[in-house]
Amino acid sequence: MGLPQIRDFTASNLIAPSGAYQKTKGKHMKEFNGHRSWNAWNVSLWLSTDEDLYNAWNWMPEHFSLKKAVSTLLFVLPAKTPDGAVYNRLSVKLAIELYFVGVQS
Repeated sequence: MGLPQIRDFTASNLIAPSGAYQKTKGKHMKEFNGHRSWNAWNVSLWLSTDEDLYNAWNWMPEHFSLKKAVSTLLFVLPAKTPDGAVYNRLSVKLAIELYFVGVQS
């Protein structure tokens, strides 16, 4: 009996889009699983579930401001997630913002 077949479990094929829309600055932008876009969701997914990435930033709320943490992460992160989402200032900020609000409130 051979080994079981390994399926591709990248984030982009695990969850289908919700189909919901939100209005942003006069334009319609497609929401994705409660996030403002697929890019924001994917960045959040990687930063919160990849152990190495999570360990790279989870200590920051106690030592850095949110702005400094975002800048620091953008300096050390690759350009994109393994699924192709861009690590940009807004998506990284949104991904880690709740951790900072909880610690600094």
